[in-house]
Amino acid sequence: MTGRQGATSANSQANWLKLNNAKHQWHPVQDPKAVAASPPLIIETGDGVYVTDIDGRRYLDCQGGLWCVNAGHGRQEIKDAITAQLDKLQYYTLFPGTTHAPSITLSAKLCEVTAEEDMAKVFFSSGGSDANETALKIARQYWRLVGEPDRTKIFSFKNGYHGLHFGATSAAASAPIKRASVPCSPTSIRPSSPISTATLSRKIPRSFRRCAPPCSSATSSIIRPARSRPSSPNPSSARAA
Repeated sequence: MTGRQGATSANSQANWLKLNNAKHQWHPVQDPKAVAASPPLIIETGDGVYVTDIDGRRYLDCQGGLWCVNAGHGRQEIKDAITAQLDKLQYYTLFPGTTHAPSITLSAKLCEVTAEEDMAKVFFSSGGSDANETALKIARQYWRLVGEPDRTKIFSFKNGYHGLHFGATSAAASAPIKRASVPCSPTSIRPSSPISTATLSRKIPRSFRRCAPPCSSATSSIIRPARSRPSSPNPSSARAA
């Protein structure tokens, strides 16, 4: 294949991807018609803190994928570790009756590095929404087991974002995210958010005192640092030079 033929083939593939993106794929928290009218960037490669789209434009990945590529793209040591594990065992369940060495080793390491927070157990999940959903269910199960099954309410600050599963969506207060899912769980209580994380310890008691009547039926609270969410799905607010 000549250089010109290779470029033509690459252009054809890029055009096909652009034409078919909104035809079969449903993007999260976006109207499919809006995605079709205003196509997203199609990211093709990543290297360190940069990503490159199918048209060859490079961007600084300010949001780290979706806050989960904190170590950067294409790290050789991470690729080597993934490859070694895939060669040995791709996946096996932790449901009753089986486990595997990597989960045992990682759970011990996580408890070690979080010792200052008195972490004693690790429950693995597939992502942030799944983790919050599981935490809510564990909290409710705990209160049932100790004989207080009426403790079902969840505290979470207004304007918080905790994921897109049903329980996590119910605990959030973002109208655009909740609009398509209402009615959500009626057991979430949302005191006002603190002005900043610096005033967190001062604001929490005041907010909770305003919610004193339902506190006797509370099961848990969701408190996470404030995080700004991107206004668009683009990987960066700044093009790389």
